Amino acid sequence: TFQGSVYATESKIDLATHTFAVRAYPISIPDYTAGGIKSLEYIGSLIDNFLVTDKDFWLFDYIVNAVFNDESHDAYHIFKVMSLIEMLIITPKGNGKTVGELERKLPQFLPDRIPVEERALFSEIVRKLRNKIGHGDFEAVQQLLDQYRNSFMQNFWYDEFEYSIENWTYGNICINLDSALNEILWLMLSDRAQLASVQMS
Repeated sequence: TFQGSVYATESKIDLATHTFAVRAYPISIPDYTAGGIKSLEYIGSLIDNFLVTDKDFWLFDYIVNAVFNDESHDAYHIFKVMSLIEMLIITPKGNGKTVGELERKLPQFLPDRIPVEERALFSEIVRKLRNKIGHGDFEAVQQLLDQYRNSFMQNFWYDEFEYSIENWTYGNICINLDSALNEILWLMLSDRAQLASVQMS
């Protein structure tokens, strides 16, 4: 603010009373700046530790270029993010098949807003959706979007003045996939051995 401080927020959810509270408290600009610098230094050290070989560099470069400045929430975004997720958590068998692996591995990275018991279904739908998008099967894509809406968006309010129902559906899927990709990328940088364990499981 103009008074030489910024405001941080602290959120708290009370599950017993179903209430949500946000508390704002001032932080001095020097403290805010110092915290930002410390966070950047920490992320930089994680990246430095990840970049051991040329292969690591090219993988990191590929990922950064794939996710840089992508604001779209559409079929192409799903295709791209699913490709990145599969590249990072799936280890193809000798014949190149990955049957069942995504449904087994992706659920652990999905956001809490997707109930645990429904995460395998989410993973199955998005795997099929990526495949049908890749093959240009428009009718199958529409069927999968409908299945997704019926499974995960029953209480969703569609504002059709802003977006079409199809675009709201794509947006919802993309938000969940982006959250999963964020978790996978964080694991890649912060605990490479754990990510390797996921890949080989």
